Amino acid sequence: GKRHHQCVTTAKCKTSNFHCDCKPPLVGKGKLGCVRPGDAVAFLQLDPTLITFGGEHLNVPLPCRYKVVHYTMMIENHIRTSVEVYAENRLSKDGEYYVKNVLVSISVMTANEVGKHSIQFEGSATDGDYNFTTTVLEDSMTQSSLQTELDFTKYTIGVSMDYIDNFIVARIESVGLTVRFRPSTSANEDAQRMTPGVVMV
Repeated sequence: GKRHHQCVTTAKCKTSNFHCDCKPPLVGKGKLGCVRPGDAVAFLQLDPTLITFGGEHLNVPLPCRYKVVHYTMMIENHIRTSVEVYAENRLSKDGEYYVKNVLVSISVMTANEVGKHSIQFEGSATDGDYNFTTTVLEDSMTQSSLQTELDFTKYTIGVSMDYIDNFIVARIESVGLTVRFRPSTSANEDAQRMTPGVVMV
């Protein structure tokens, strides 16, 4: 993205203290993401700290991949889905951890078949220019008999770019999950153009 600012577009900046407040009636973190009141939301931010759907704060200064979200749900009478979100950190030169990549995965299970769609998102930023890559790790839904049983397009992971707030966005329509990822811009947190992290709604 070419536009750089500290607050997301759904927040307003208080110039007196450079604090970002979500525009009413939205709530959340004005530098990372604003959501509707009542939405289930989790944040993975900065070095990184996970704020869970239940509001708990967990520090995850780990150099390996770790599970951030995992839930299952019945979509229709015979269709069960399992959704997982993983993150992997990198250690910066100043000893801080930042999220390096995010893996989003959905498994769809019927009485006779299991299909899976997994995509990894990685990003980098130099001088405020954000670049993202996506890698499909598995797509067995389109290669199975699931496509004869259901419209699998709503069970796959859709990917888009938010060039204003510098996020790559993954959405799974059938389960209502949106994952927004913004990478860190440098080893020095003070030099971040925008707060790095992940928002899961």
